[in-house]
Amino acid sequence: MRYLLFSFFIFVCVGAVTAQDTTGNTGLTEAERYEHNYRIRIKKAYIDGIYIPRDVEDAIEVLIDASDDEGLNKMKSVPEEVAANGLRWGLGKWIAVRWGFDEGSRITHYIKTHYGVSHPKDITEFIIRALHRRLNNRPLQLKEMGEFMVKRRNEARLRRLSKKKSEVISRRKVRPEERTSDKSTK
Repeated sequence: MRYLLFSFFIFVCVGAVTAQDTTGNTGLTEAERYEHNYRIRIKKAYIDGIYIPRDVEDAIEVLIDASDDEGLNKMKSVPEEVAANGLRWGLGKWIAVRWGFDEGSRITHYIKTHYGVSHPKDITEFIIRALHRRLNNRPLQLKEMGEFMVKRRNEARLRRLSKKKSEVISRRKVRPEERTSDKSTK
């Protein structure tokens, strides 16, 4: 019994220590804490020991340096649409996790402030498309690509919102005596 109580005591103490906020953000809401951490992360060249590209050109160079020729040639040989959609889960996920797209980083902040693209999935696609265009010696057209992605994201959002509107079943006015929930008392 003593062993069980001692184990429980240790479990509670360790849990209390690890649950404490060590970031100095006590008293902040979750949104405020996210914003505070975001402001710190977007200034860092390295996060958790991983280099974060400063802009799209730098991201392309990092990806080319990290890839083997066979992989780059395969990417180059497929149409841009196939590369953008097909590589989203492999290369795209690797980029998003490694470069901290969900929490923010200097590359996500750069793309957001320069091209208006802010959703992590769109940023991933943006970088993959830019890489594909560079490999195929095509103009990057980053501004146009950003405008297209922002427009597409906004249109999808509006479609979702329009589906959520409730449908009016009847416009008949309800008399006060009809508002009772128990109609058996009439």
